[in-house]
Amino acid sequence: MTDEKYIRRAENFYDKGKLISYPNKVPVRMIVLKRIAEKFEYGRKYTEKEVNRIIAEQILFSDVALIRRELYQNRFINRLPDCSEYWRE
Repeated sequence: MTDEKYIRRAENFYDKGKLISYPNKVPVRMIVLKRIAEKFEYGRKYTEKEVNRIIAEQILFSDVALIRRELYQNRFINRLPDCSEYWRE
């Protein structure tokens, strides 16, 4: 499947610009995580509360922690070991 097809498939997970569910396929997941990561500014530090707010504004389901964890594990954002600061990679 080409990147274009994955991008089109990712659109099926959105309603009015918000993510309605988390995709199963990894390439589609990477597309939606990238879109969410783009809401974070380079060079700015965020608290966990700020990260949660930004994520919550982008999704229509309640699992903010899942998305925060996935953003971190897939290196879209980084954090201090104590989770007190986050930033965009």
